[in-house]
Amino acid sequence: MRVAVCIHRVLDPEATVRLGDGHGVDGGEAPEVLDPVDAAALEAAVSLVEGGDGEVVAITIGTTDADEAMRTALAQGASVAVRLDADPPADSAQAGAWLAAAIQGSDSFDLVLCGARSSDHGGGGTAASLAARLELPVVQNVVAIERVEDGSAVVRRRRDGGFREVVRVELPAVLAVDANVAQPRFPTTRARLQAERAEIVASAPASAPDAPPRAPGYRHPPPRRSGIPWPEQGMDARDRLRFLVQGGAHRSAGTGQTVTGTSQEVAATIARFFRDEQLIAPTAAHERQV
Repeated sequence: MRVAVCIHRVLDPEATVRLGDGHGVDGGEAPEVLDPVDAAALEAAVSLVEGGDGEVVAITIGTTDADEAMRTALAQGASVAVRLDADPPADSAQAGAWLAAAIQGSDSFDLVLCGARSSDHGGGGTAASLAARLELPVVQNVVAIERVEDGSAVVRRRRDGGFREVVRVELPAVLAVDANVAQPRFPTTRARLQAERAEIVASAPASAPDAPPRAPGYRHPPPRRSGIPWPEQGMDARDRLRFLVQGGAHRSAGTGQTVTGTSQEVAATIARFFRDEQLIAPTAAHERQV
């Protein structure tokens, strides 16, 4: 079995970074390390071929700065390290195009593993772009690889709402794995020394990027509204319900008001609104003027 693992590098999460000008992140001298989710994908691939005659090929895109991360991948069990010698791609579509060309240009693979989403941008589109160009099936959000046999793989994937489902996919296929699919092993000293002496195969990507790479950015959150948003009496029942569910942020008709003051004043205003709109049945306790 031959397994390809797509490797992405991120800033060292333990390094000190600053928010720079232009809503960018200034990493300073912070090194780039193996993305934790890709390290989990690498461990899953190594576990599949361990004890057999399989091979795990780690592929990344970058300049010589990526060699340290690739040597980490070799120390953690990768058989071969391939680096597409270029600046980081503009987006996941460009990354998928380059990786697909590299995989098509080599010997056939039974599985291609990618991280479900990177730790920096988190777009999660590389696996889909790669599978589309390779014309292979893709399974997203894989949390466990149950078994690989008879030309197919049985995997467990995570769905929305916390549900899980078991999927059988014919090989070759692309799997976008979650960070908890496997726990990366700690490389031994011998494995590290062997990785330092190993050769990293460098090759040119299929084409040049058509857009500059994007740096991780940030944005300021919107200002918080003070008080409790409360609909005005002119709204009908539908708009009042929509206003309350959406917290007063959006409304299709009418206007709303924000109730401010002490907790007693806010409670009195809300109670008066319920009474005036006849949203609750009056009782003896409600007959008293609020």
